Amino acid sequence: MALLLGALGLPIPEEVVLLAAGASAHRGIGSLGPMIAIVSLAVLATDALVFGIGHHFGPAALSRRPARWLLPPHRRARIEDLVLGHGAKIIVAARFLPGLRAPTFLLLGAQRMRAARFFLVDSIAVAVSAPVFICLGYFASSSVERISANLARGEHVIALLAAGAIAVAAIVSLIRAHRRSRSS
Repeated sequence: MALLLGALGLPIPEEVVLLAAGASAHRGIGSLGPMIAIVSLAVLATDALVFGIGHHFGPAALSRRPARWLLPPHRRARIEDLVLGHGAKIIVAARFLPGLRAPTFLLLGAQRMRAARFFLVDSIAVAVSAPVFICLGYFASSSVERISANLARGEHVIALLAAGAIAVAAIVSLIRAHRRSRSS
């Protein structure tokens, strides 16, 4: 339920749920392997729901509540620019940027990204991220509270690294475009 509420825009970080799933497995409430599989499928299902809402309603989905709250005009324009410049790579980046995940997936659906492409890229990203956080929760279950508090700082580092990578890619693209225009 927490994954669903977080996917719909409530400030419930998915990573906290994944850490808790790992800690639960460590404490005997389920086995690690099935926990990874079930929680990963739940993450994919919530991503699919948000994408599906956008895909079903199209651009009109972006003008309705709660999408208007998740995607005010300035944020929507920024995400649209990122999607245009980076395509499917934005799915992977959004996976690691809480607060941008749901709006980005909704926008991708509304822009009619092919569902198969979305699910393929999202599945790969989830196959990497979910087991990492669940195993982290499993192996450090005695320190989950401390890890959760420190996770917010780690998300900022990931966000900065992602922004840096996007900036470098944009600069390289501009340089290439400038060189092409000079040689034409």
